[in-house]
Amino acid sequence: MKFILASQSPYRRAQLAALNLDFEAKAPEFDEKTLQDQEMSAAELSLLLAQKKAQSLCHLFPDQVIVGSDQVLSFQEKNLGKPGSRQMNEVRLQQMQGQSHELFTSVFLIGPDGQSFTHTDQTSMKMRPLSPAEIRAYIDRDRPWDCAGGYKFEQLGICLFEEIHTKDPSSIVGLPLLATLKGLRLWGIHPLR
Repeated sequence: MKFILASQSPYRRAQLAALNLDFEAKAPEFDEKTLQDQEMSAAELSLLLAQKKAQSLCHLFPDQVIVGSDQVLSFQEKNLGKPGSRQMNEVRLQQMQGQSHELFTSVFLIGPDGQSFTHTDQTSMKMRPLSPAEIRAYIDRDRPWDCAGGYKFEQLGICLFEEIHTKDPSSIVGLPLLATLKGLRLWGIHPLR
Protein backbone atom coordinates (compact mmCIF):
# COMPACT_ATOMS: atom_id res chain seq x y z
CA MET A 1 0.00 0.00 0.00
CA LYS A 2 1.36 3.39 -1.02
CA PHE A 3 1.41 6.30 1.40
CA ILE A 4 2.22 10.01 1.25
CA LEU A 5 5.16 11.73 2.94
CA ALA A 6 4.17 15.36 3.56
CA SER A 7 7.70 16.66 3.18
CA GLN A 8 10.22 17.82 0.62
CA SER A 9 13.13 17.01 2.92
CA PRO A 10 15.71 14.96 1.03
CA TYR A 11 16.80 13.49 4.36
CA ARG A 12 13.37 12.11 5.27
CA ARG A 13 12.87 10.80 1.74
CA ALA A 14 16.21 8.99 1.93
CA GLN A 15 15.29 7.42 5.27
CA LEU A 16 12.07 5.95 3.87
CA ALA A 17 13.64 4.98 0.54
CA ALA A 18 16.24 2.93 2.41
CA LEU A 19 13.37 0.82 3.78
CA ASN A 20 12.10 0.11 0.25
CA LEU A 21 8.63 1.41 1.12
CA ASP A 22 6.17 2.54 -1.57
CA PHE A 23 5.56 6.24 -0.92
CA GLU A 24 5.29 9.56 -2.69
CA ALA A 25 6.75 12.76 -1.24
CA LYS A 26 4.61 15.87 -1.62
CA ALA A 27 5.21 19.39 -0.37
CA PRO A 28 2.79 20.17 2.44
CA GLU A 29 0.32 22.98 1.81
CA PHE A 30 1.25 24.61 5.07
CA ASP A 31 3.64 27.45 5.85
CA GLU A 32 5.76 26.55 8.88
CA LYS A 33 6.60 30.20 9.46
CA THR A 34 3.05 30.84 10.70
CA LEU A 35 3.93 28.95 13.90
CA GLN A 36 7.54 29.99 14.44
CA ASP A 37 6.76 32.75 16.95
CA GLN A 38 4.37 30.69 19.05
CA GLU A 39 5.13 30.42 22.75
CA MET A 40 5.29 26.66 23.16
CA SER A 41 7.82 24.02 24.05
CA ALA A 42 10.00 22.46 21.37
CA ALA A 43 8.16 19.15 21.84
CA GLU A 44 4.75 20.79 21.37
CA LEU A 45 5.92 22.80 18.36
CA SER A 46 7.50 19.82 16.59
CA LEU A 47 4.31 17.77 17.00
CA LEU A 48 2.03 20.62 15.90
CA LEU A 49 4.17 21.22 12.80
CA ALA A 50 4.13 17.50 11.93
CA GLN A 51 0.35 17.42 12.36
CA LYS A 52 -0.28 20.53 10.26
CA LYS A 53 1.93 19.19 7.46
CA ALA A 54 0.09 15.88 7.27
CA GLN A 55 -3.39 17.38 7.58
CA SER A 56 -2.67 19.94 4.86
CA LEU A 57 -2.67 17.16 2.26
CA CYS A 58 -5.76 15.24 3.41
CA HIS A 59 -7.99 16.90 0.81
CA LEU A 60 -5.61 15.86 -2.00
CA PHE A 61 -5.15 12.26 -0.83
CA PRO A 62 -8.33 11.28 1.03
CA ASP A 63 -7.76 7.55 0.47
CA GLN A 64 -4.16 7.33 1.61
CA VAL A 65 -2.14 7.39 4.80
CA ILE A 66 -0.23 10.66 5.15
CA VAL A 67 2.95 11.05 7.21
CA GLY A 68 4.07 14.42 8.54
CA SER A 69 7.24 15.01 10.51
CA ASP A 70 9.14 17.91 11.97
CA GLN A 71 12.12 18.60 14.16
CA VAL A 72 12.78 21.43 16.61
CA LEU A 73 16.02 22.04 18.46
CA SER A 74 15.95 23.45 21.99
CA PHE A 75 19.10 25.15 23.24
CA GLN A 76 19.23 27.11 26.49
CA GLU A 77 15.41 27.00 26.65
CA LYS A 78 15.00 28.56 23.19
CA ASN A 79 13.60 26.90 20.07
CA LEU A 80 16.05 27.23 17.21
CA GLY A 81 15.30 26.76 13.52
CA LYS A 82 17.65 25.94 10.67
CA PRO A 83 20.62 28.32 10.41
CA GLY A 84 19.78 29.08 6.77
CA SER A 85 23.21 30.39 5.80
CA ARG A 86 26.87 29.52 6.19
CA GLN A 87 27.48 32.51 8.43
CA MET A 88 24.59 31.72 10.77
CA ASN A 89 25.65 28.06 10.81
CA GLU A 90 29.08 29.07 12.06
CA VAL A 91 27.56 31.26 14.79
CA ARG A 92 25.17 28.46 15.85
CA LEU A 93 27.89 25.80 16.17
CA GLN A 94 30.14 28.24 18.05
CA GLN A 95 27.31 28.83 20.54
CA MET A 96 26.51 25.13 20.99
CA GLN A 97 30.04 23.70 21.07
CA GLY A 98 30.93 22.17 24.42
CA GLN A 99 27.29 22.21 25.52
CA SER A 100 24.15 20.07 25.42
CA HIS A 101 20.95 20.63 23.48
CA GLU A 102 17.70 18.74 22.99
CA LEU A 103 16.35 17.64 19.62
CA PHE A 104 12.61 16.92 19.41
CA THR A 105 11.49 14.97 16.35
CA SER A 106 7.79 14.29 15.88
CA VAL A 107 5.78 12.21 13.47
CA PHE A 108 2.05 12.45 12.81
CA LEU A 109 0.23 9.89 10.66
CA ILE A 110 -3.36 10.21 9.55
CA GLY A 111 -5.31 7.58 7.62
CA PRO A 112 -8.30 7.69 5.30
CA ASP A 113 -10.47 6.60 8.24
CA GLY A 114 -9.47 9.72 10.22
CA GLN A 115 -7.50 7.63 12.70
CA SER A 116 -4.18 9.20 13.66
CA PHE A 117 -0.93 8.17 15.30
CA THR A 118 1.56 10.51 16.96
CA HIS A 119 4.98 10.22 18.52
CA THR A 120 7.70 12.61 19.65
CA ASP A 121 11.25 11.45 20.18
CA GLN A 122 13.58 13.41 22.47
CA THR A 123 17.32 13.21 21.92
CA SER A 124 19.87 14.82 24.22
CA MET A 125 23.10 15.66 22.40
CA LYS A 126 26.32 17.05 23.83
CA MET A 127 28.81 18.63 21.48
CA ARG A 128 32.45 18.38 22.27
CA PRO A 129 34.50 21.58 22.52
CA LEU A 130 35.28 22.76 18.98
CA SER A 131 37.82 25.25 17.68
CA PRO A 132 36.76 27.90 15.15
CA ALA A 133 38.93 26.09 12.56
CA GLU A 134 37.12 22.78 13.20
CA ILE A 135 33.74 24.47 12.86
CA ARG A 136 34.72 26.10 9.55
CA ALA A 137 36.18 22.84 8.22
CA TYR A 138 33.03 20.95 9.16
CA ILE A 139 30.70 23.48 7.54
CA ASP A 140 32.84 23.52 4.37
CA ARG A 141 32.50 19.75 4.03
CA ASP A 142 28.87 19.07 5.02
CA ARG A 143 27.17 22.40 4.13
CA PRO A 144 24.55 21.74 6.84
CA TRP A 145 22.74 25.09 7.10
CA ASP A 146 19.48 23.48 5.88
CA CYS A 147 19.36 21.18 8.93
CA ALA A 148 18.00 21.79 12.43
CA GLY A 149 21.00 22.46 14.60
CA GLY A 150 23.29 23.14 11.67
CA TYR A 151 24.78 19.65 11.44
CA LYS A 152 24.26 16.45 9.47
CA PHE A 153 24.69 13.76 12.08
CA GLU A 154 24.48 11.00 9.46
CA GLN A 155 27.56 12.43 7.73
CA LEU A 156 30.55 14.22 9.32
CA GLY A 157 28.30 15.79 11.95
CA ILE A 158 28.86 12.80 14.20
CA CYS A 159 32.42 14.10 14.67
CA LEU A 160 31.03 17.12 16.55
CA PHE A 161 29.60 15.12 19.45
CA GLU A 162 30.86 13.41 22.56
CA GLU A 163 27.58 12.15 24.04
CA ILE A 164 24.11 11.25 22.72
CA HIS A 165 21.06 9.85 24.53
CA THR A 166 18.08 8.69 22.47
CA LYS A 167 15.63 5.85 22.10
CA ASP A 168 15.69 6.11 18.29
CA PRO A 169 18.92 7.28 16.57
CA SER A 170 17.07 7.66 13.25
CA SER A 171 15.15 10.59 14.71
CA ILE A 172 18.34 12.69 14.65
CA VAL A 173 18.25 12.61 10.84
CA GLY A 174 14.68 13.92 10.74
CA LEU A 175 12.18 11.06 10.93
CA PRO A 176 11.82 8.73 13.94
CA LEU A 177 11.66 5.48 11.99
CA LEU A 178 10.81 3.16 14.89
CA ALA A 179 7.64 5.14 15.63
CA THR A 180 6.86 5.75 11.95
CA LEU A 181 6.98 2.02 11.21
CA LYS A 182 4.80 1.30 14.24
CA GLY A 183 2.26 3.82 12.98
CA LEU A 184 2.31 2.52 9.41
CA ARG A 185 1.58 -1.00 10.66
CA LEU A 186 -1.79 0.28 11.94
CA TRP A 187 -2.80 0.54 8.26
CA GLY A 188 -1.09 -2.69 7.16
CA ILE A 189 1.99 -1.00 5.70
CA HIS A 190 5.14 -2.95 6.49
CA PRO A 191 8.50 -3.17 4.65
CA LEU A 192 8.80 -6.90 5.35
CA ARG A 193 5.57 -7.82 3.57
